[in-house]
Amino acid sequence: MKYAIIAIGVLLTAAAQVLVKFTSFHEFWSKKFMLFIGSSILAYCCAFLAQTYLMRLFPLSKVVPAMSIATMLAVFVCGVWLFNEQMGVKQIVGILLGATSIYLILS
Repeated sequence: MKYAIIAIGVLLTAAAQVLVKFTSFHEFWSKKFMLFIGSSILAYCCAFLAQTYLMRLFPLSKVVPAMSIATMLAVFVCGVWLFNEQMGVKQIVGILLGATSIYLILS
């Protein structure tokens, strides 16, 4: 259960960052801008609450680095998948090292 909350926190943080990217495609203060930025703020707030709860369950030195790296990986995948951003050898190595670091931190 507590690992599911980590996943939810990571997904909410990644979603918030992707929503900020979608916000950048729209004119400042337009309805779509406000919709995306408002959704992003809501996702960040929910992610903050999940992270606050996780501080009770895990040591700070484990949960925050693991969530940060997992969020980075999720945002990278979304960038490639949703925005057709480039993925090179260095990025693939970085993904593999990031996944390895999460395993090492949490084990």
